[in-house]
Formats: sequence, C-alpha cells, structure tokens
Amino acid sequence: MTLAPGTRLGAYEVLALIGAGGMGEVYRARDTKLNREVAIKVLPGAFNRDPDRLARFKREAHVLASLNHPNIAAIYGFEEANGVQALVLELVEGPTLADRVERGKISLDEALPIARQIADALDAAHEKGVVHRDLKPANVKLTPAGVVKVLDFGLAKTHTDMAAIDLTNAPTLSAGPSEHGVLIGTVPYMSPEQARGQAVDKRTDIWAFGCVLYELLAARRAFGGPTTSDTIAAILDRTPDWSALPATTPVAVTRVLQRCLEKDQRRRLRDIGDARVELEGSLIGAETVASEIGRLPPDRDVAFKRLTDFVGMKESPAMSPDGKMVAFVAIVAGKRQIWIRMLAGGAPLQLTRDHIDHEQPRWAPDSSTLIYYTPAAKHGEDGTVWEISALGGWPRRVASATGGGDISHDGRRIALVQPAGEQPALVTVARDGSHAERVTLLPAGDAYTSARWSPDDRSIAFQRASSTDHTASLEIVSMTDGGRRDVAQSDWIKGFCWLPDGSGIVYSSSRGSTLLYPPLFNLRTVALDGHSDRQLTCGDQSYVEPDARHAGKLLAIRIKGPSDIWKFPVNGSPAENTRDAVRITRQTGQVRTPSVSPDDAEVVYLSDNGGHGNLWVVKTDGSGVHQITFEQDPAVTIGVPKWSPAEDLIVFVMSQSGQTGLSVIRSDGSGLRQV
Repeated sequence: MTLAPGTRLGAYEVLALIGAGGMGEVYRARDTKLNREVAIKVLPGAFNRDPDRLARFKREAHVLASLNHPNIAAIYGFEEANGVQALVLELVEGPTLADRVERGKISLDEALPIARQIADALDAAHEKGVVHRDLKPANVKLTPAGVVKVLDFGLAKTHTDMAAIDLTNAPTLSAGPSEHGVLIGTVPYMSPEQARGQAVDKRTDIWAFGCVLYELLAARRAFGGPTTSDTIAAILDRTPDWSALPATTPVAVTRVLQRCLEKDQRRRLRDIGDARVELEGSLIGAETVASEIGRLPPDRDVAFKRLTDFVGMKESPAMSPDGKMVAFVAIVAGKRQIWIRMLAGGAPLQLTRDHIDHEQPRWAPDSSTLIYYTPAAKHGEDGTVWEISALGGWPRRVASATGGGDISHDGRRIALVQPAGEQPALVTVARDGSHAERVTLLPAGDAYTSARWSPDDRSIAFQRASSTDHTASLEIVSMTDGGRRDVAQSDWIKGFCWLPDGSGIVYSSSRGSTLLYPPLFNLRTVALDGHSDRQLTCGDQSYVEPDARHAGKLLAIRIKGPSDIWKFPVNGSPAENTRDAVRITRQTGQVRTPSVSPDDAEVVYLSDNGGHGNLWVVKTDGSGVHQITFEQDPAVTIGVPKWSPAEDLIVFVMSQSGQTGLSVIRSDGSGLRQV
C-alpha cells in the first residue's frame, strides 16, 4: 500500500516516498509534535494478517529501541493507524554505502574508518543480544559529516512471498531462525549457515562484515556469480581472491578478513570487537616504514614502504645488521616493552615482560643479541642499559646510564652517557660493562641521549636538549681527540642515525612545521660539516626515530594522520563512554588542541588542513565548520588556542622569526589583535 503525501499516521505527516523493498516502503515524514523529520517504514501486509508475527515483531522493536549508538540509526517508536503498521525511524541523510561503491574505488584510508564504525555498531548490537542478519552496503548510510549509520537492525525476519524477491539484491526471509531450510539475508552477503537455511547467531553478522569490508577494499564482491545458485555455490565452496586486495592492505586487515570469512562457524572470528581493535590499530598510532637510501644527498626524495603492521604505538625501530629482523618498542599494559619480528613474516616476539618501561633497542653486529635502556624509576636516579638474546630469556645488566647506548660495529664496546659527579660524560665500556673510558665531559644541565657510533667507529654522535634556550642539537665527538662539533639544530629533534657510508646523518626535525605544538616532524639529511641540510619527507604525517644501520636501508616510525576531535560522555564506564563517542570534525590534516566555548556550543582547534596551521571553529554537533585565521607564511606558526570563559574571545599563541606572543580573535574571525 503506497501512502500519498499528506497522509497522517498518528502524529506523523507523510512527505514523500524514499524507497521500497521486500520489507515494505519507507517514507520521509514530519513529526508534528516535535517538529522534526523522521523516516516511516510501513510494514508488509503479512504483519497485519498474522497476530503472532505482529506481536513478535513488536517485542523485537522494543529490543531494538534499546540500541543507543551513534553508528546505529535509531528507532523512535511503533505506530498503528488506519490499519497501517509502521516503524518510526531516525531519518539519515546521505548516500548508502552501495551508492558510494558504485561511484568508484574507495581508498584504504576511507574504507578502514567506515569499516571500524560498522564494527562499532555491530558490537553494540551484539552486546544487547541483537543480530542484524542482513548487513550489506545498501543497509549502511554515510552522513554528510562522515558518520556511518547502520540501518534495519533485526528487521529481516519474516516474509511470505519468496518468489517475488530478487535474491541477489533483496532480503530473503523466514519466520524465524529455528525454521531450518529457509533462507535469511541477502545472498551475496549470506554466511554458509544462512545459505543452508540453518540457525544463525552473531557470527553470521561477522561473516557479512567481512563481505562488506572485502568489497570496499577490492571493489568487487567477495562471493558472486551470474545466478543465485552460482553465488551460493561460491559461498559454500570457494575462497575470495585475496590478490584482489590493494597491495598496501595491512597484514592485520587481511587477517581480519580471513577470520571473518571462515566457512566453519567454529573457526570464524567470535567477536566483532576483536575486528574493531585490529582495525583501530591499522588506523591509529604509528607504523614502521623502510626505504632505500644511498649517499648524501640522495638523488631523489625518500619513498617509504610499510614494514610492520603491529597493533598500537611503536617506537625506536632498529634493523638487525643481517637485515632479517627489526626490533621496536610497543606498549603492553601501559608499559613500553621490547619486541622483534622477522621481516619475512610471522608473529612478533615480545622480549621483555616487566612492569617498567624499556626503550631504545640496539643490535649487536652479529644480530644475536640486543641492548636496551630502562629509564630511572625516580627523578635524579640513573637508568640502566641491559643486553638480551634475540631469542628472549633473562637480560644481563651492562651499566648505569642517563640514556640509551649503542654497540660499536666491531662488537667490542658500548657507547653511553654516564654521570661523572655533577657533570655528565660520554663514555665507552666493554660489553660486560667493565673498563669504562671517558671520551669527553659534557656541559651540566642539558639532557643527552642516543649515543651512536659512526660506521667506522671513529666518532660518536649524540642528541642534546638545551636547558636554556629549549632547542635541540646533534653533536659529533671524535674518538681520537675528544673534539666536539654541532651538525644540526632544531626546536625539536626526535631521533637520528648515521648514513651507512658515514657521509652524513639522517635526523627527525620539527623545522618547517606550521603547527606550533605539537609540530609535525620530517626526516632530514645533513653532511658532517653541517652543510647540505635537506628535507627528505613531507606531508601530513610525522616521521621520527630513523635507523640506517643495515646497509642501504632507512628505517623510521611514521605517525599516521589525519587526526580528528571526538566528543565523549563521561558518566558511564570507560567502555560505554568510548562506545558512545561522537566524531565532530572530519579534516584531511592534523587536528590539535581543542578548546570548548563557555556555553559548550562550539570548539576551537588548530589544524593544518590546507597546508598551514590555522584556527578553526566547529559546533559540538559537527556542523558549522569555519576557518578563523588564514596565515600562510611558512615562517609563522600558530598554536594552543584557549576560549575565554567570560566572553566570545579566543586567545592563541603565535610565533614568528623566533618571537612568540599571544593574540586574541573572536569566533567569527573578527577582532584579531596581538596582546
């Protein structure tokens, strides 16, 4: 039954038909009581003719109404008027995911956030005992703000006219999951148990999620055929073409897909939350990347390739001298631990398992052992350098130190910084920590880290952070006469390494970043005389902690962007607060330092969207985004905005030519002045 515009269903006035399918017709309507637009889904006549079906559906609608999640289209109520049974739903603007797939290829950076939000929605539903049973791109919408909304939770349950449905696109239904032999779902996204007409549980949603994610990445369906029978045969007997996935697909994502699309329910991923965690690890944090690099300066900009996909933040990558392994730091239970993994593949191996932090792993020349640094537990105390087998086991204490050390290329000595009374000193010790020899005394008050041997073991470089002018520098000390010289300076430096041929140094610098705090970091090379300093990387991602000990390979941590601002409730458990988060910005660059207006209506933040750090304002519901500063001078940096608690004024930091000051501006971009 088609409803004409102007038809009233209780308090709802029909405005227009939106769509129609096997589960009924959907209309845009106006809630005359609350003066808002909603979607009205008019249910098929089978519900009216079967009181048991209608009662069962009403009970399920009550369960669905309990699903309060930002990625699930809400159910507002159940309406009965003039013999019509209808659901009142949230009206979601924007295209369906099926529409987006038809428009063309979806990049990895776009597909993974979409998949993560779908997983969030399924996770919330499964926690309430609700199984979707008909997840497909046509049941997922993308709002203009970039928020995913999953539609039609639990609705595909009953239907009486199987022959009238196109099984390749529309839902095919049964009276309930206990009635074996009848299909439930949309054929290309059916699980094997659905295709056999067997009972289903949440694992059937996990299968469909795998089908949707595969389609986003491969731009084709995981299972298909010219006929419905061919499609079902593919679901039951064939595996997807994994070679169709983009070459840049993280191994963790491929692993999620394979677990989701296990034909045997017992071997399939059991909880969609596990998939969400893996996807979040591929979206957020840092990854180890590698590139070929030759002499200084290289004849081209460095192009990196992803090397590891270990979930979570990573630090201090170090390539083994034999080129077969990479060591790195990853956070476990809130503490930084040392890990290694083979470059040929396989699971990473956790070497340290303590309740304290460890950092800065460095390989021995024979690649059989590593040293690493444990910071002091209390301020004013010394840290410790340890050595451990690459196969794991008990570490051996080497020496006290104030920063990480490095093993010489001949394997005989370790360079590190130690306190010498009140003045630190660069020293070398034997591999067992004995026979300490001072190389040079260092000025007191500054911080010294990351001693590194030159490839010929004739010099040692280290990083120095000044306590007076708050700048960082790289210095080189000659092992022959103890002479020191600076080779590079920057506001911030995050790691360095020697080039394999000893012609210069690669370092991570904040120089040129238009974001004042925290800045973006890029890799640079500099000759040993301080000349020929050039930038190797650019873009909206930071590159830190380079390593180039293995000949020809440059290793670094790439901190992935973009970032965005999310709004979290604080009145529930951590899991509930995280689940109910709402994304309020969707930038193409880095987003930093948000500050909320006194009336909680707007947020000011710093973003380099457009190529330069500037201030932007957005309403807390994600609408009304507008830029309020328009600086383009690379020598000017803007940062740390704070909203005045008393009036519509925003104060922020601005730095130019080494001079830093405060300025104020109104939220509409007017009234800019320096204070």
